[in-house]
Amino acid sequence: LTGRTIWAYLKERLPVEAIYRSGVGYTLLGPISGRAVFPVRQDGELWFWQARQVMFQGGAKYVSSPGAPKSQVLYGLDWLVGRRAILVEGIFDALNTPGAVALLGKTISQEQIMLLYKRGITEIEIRLDGSAYAAARSLAQQLRWLPVLEALTIARLRPDEDPAMTRQVAEYIRVRL
Repeated sequence: LTGRTIWAYLKERLPVEAIYRSGVGYTLLGPISGRAVFPVRQDGELWFWQARQVMFQGGAKYVSSPGAPKSQVLYGLDWLVGRRAILVEGIFDALNTPGAVALLGKTISQEQIMLLYKRGITEIEIRLDGSAYAAARSLAQQLRWLPVLEALTIARLRPDEDPAMTRQVAEYIRVRL
């Protein structure tokens, strides 16, 4: 029952190919029972997991493995093709947005900026939840000094929208470099 419920939940919210690519699983025991469990990998190596609440209400919506170094990875960077990246907040946003990598939050660390630099990313679009425009502007200020950056834009969504559920962006704001 747990596996079928989680599979149905994921199929409502993600493309099937993204579900398979993510390597998502679940567990029947312990504090993350009834959650979709996503492995977080960098350069093919498993760093930690993040679990999304699916079956039960109460508690945190997302739980990560203890000591998870979220500020040192970009979820989905291994699948990125080309020199363009869309920065989003969470795993569902990344799996629903082609060319996206998840910050696993609304901020970016120096380690994550270095990952983009080492990858040779020259064009970045920041696409956070519509309610996080101030955070998107703060990200843009940090990223504008990336030496190889040629283009930086903020995708401004409506206040009640998030990248995982919307395909149309209300407006694009080009950031001067």
